[in-house]
Amino acid sequence: MSKDDDDKPKLKPSRLQLGSHEVGYGRPPAETRFVKGQSGNPAGRPRGSKNKPAELDAYDLRNIVLTEANRVIEINERDSVVRIPMVQAVMRKIGVDAMKGRPRAQELFMKVTDKAQSAAIQLHERSLQSACEYKAYWEQELDRRARLGIIHLPDPLPHPDDIVINLHTGEVEYHGPMTPQEVVRYEGARMTLLTLCGAVSYLDKRYVRLRKPEDRDANRLMAANARVLIAEIEAGLPAAYIARKGKAEAASQE
Repeated sequence: MSKDDDDKPKLKPSRLQLGSHEVGYGRPPAETRFVKGQSGNPAGRPRGSKNKPAELDAYDLRNIVLTEANRVIEINERDSVVRIPMVQAVMRKIGVDAMKGRPRAQELFMKVTDKAQSAAIQLHERSLQSACEYKAYWEQELDRRARLGIIHLPDPLPHPDDIVINLHTGEVEYHGPMTPQEVVRYEGARMTLLTLCGAVSYLDKRYVRLRKPEDRDANRLMAANARVLIAEIEAGLPAAYIARKGKAEAASQE
């Protein structure tokens, strides 16, 4: 670089002359500057708006609440650690505070308890009404089928004869299969029961014809084992179901 070059005035890189407008830091060219009173981002969000959290629909929020309420936690109780759902732990704490005489805890505990009892009563009443209506409808329908000789249609599940309603207590009990899978299991157990009962009857008749003591002992043991199995099956299979199926089979053979 020559000495003449050093003597020439240097322009600062942040200050340039463009026509009659000075251009530099904080001073863009005139043609690219924002027009006063006009938004530089007319399609953007309004000034002062805040970031909004992601919206959850009612189904997602309900699942979150129920998941947290049923999350199992550990609490200390009488020098031991027990695992219970969080909602149960909260209710237990409220109940303890209520027993200590804290008015707000007592008020909240009674309010929640009353609401839970009311919901349980309403649910029980709806269940009882549904069971009564279901039983009455299918009793009439099955009676109609019997009068018309309709035998090709399957029985309803549950069968109305398997629904036992206690009108004094309002309790509803189901003494039979509720699903097609249970029908298979019930019928398998019932057929096994019939087979065992037939085997016991045969062994009892055979026993009186045997003369050798060892043959009688073996026959008696087989009959005893069969009776044990019969008792186990009958304990898990409702008697009303067995009687109903037997009656239906006898009617179909007539």
